[in-house]
Amino acid sequence: MSPGFMNVSPTQRVITHCGAGHLAAFDAFLLYVMGFENVAVYDSSWLEWGVLPEAPVETGCPGCDAL
Repeated sequence: MSPGFMNVSPTQRVITHCGAGHLAAFDAFLLYVMGFENVAVYDSSWLEWGVLPEAPVETGCPGCDAL
């Protein structure tokens, strides 16, 4: 399988996230079905990370202009 969206390959570690974790679980399942075996879900992701003032946050989507 060749690298897909955002140049992620099935051999890389992928951590899915969302507001609370439920949608991230769905994304992780789809990735697993597509052949990604090293997938994890950051449970409570944004609910937990977003309240930490010192936590880094990246905005935007590098390369999305091509979409």
